[in-house]
Amino acid sequence: MAGVLVGPGTLFMNENSECRKNYFDLKNTLYSNFDYKNYSASLDLDNRKKISDVINNCGSSNHQVAIFTVGTKTRAAIHSEPNMTQKRLFYSIVSGNSNDIKNLADFHKKQFIE
Repeated sequence: MAGVLVGPGTLFMNENSECRKNYFDLKNTLYSNFDYKNYSASLDLDNRKKISDVINNCGSSNHQVAIFTVGTKTRAAIHSEPNMTQKRLFYSIVSGNSNDIKNLADFHKKQFIE
C-alpha cells in the first residue's frame, strides 16, 4: 500500500499486456549497461523521460492511496512519481512475514538485515 500525505499522488500505468511488454523492453534496454557506480543524473533523467512516454501513451491514473501488487513482471503495478513541481510526502507499506521479505530481498539481490 502506498499513499500520499502531501502533494500529487502516485501515477499508475493502466493495465495492458502490450504496454507492459513495451515498458519492460525499454527499461531493460536503457538500464542494461547503466553505470550505477559512476551515476549520471542527466542520463538517468533522459531514460526516465523515455520510459514516461511509454507510460503516458498507455494511459495512467493518479491515486492518493493505492493497494497494488509488486515483485512480479506479470502482475506488478507499473508506477512512478508524478511531475515534481512541489514538495511531496508519501509512505509505502509492504506487508508480509519475514520469509516474504527475505524472498523479496533475494529476488532483488539485496541483503536482508534482521
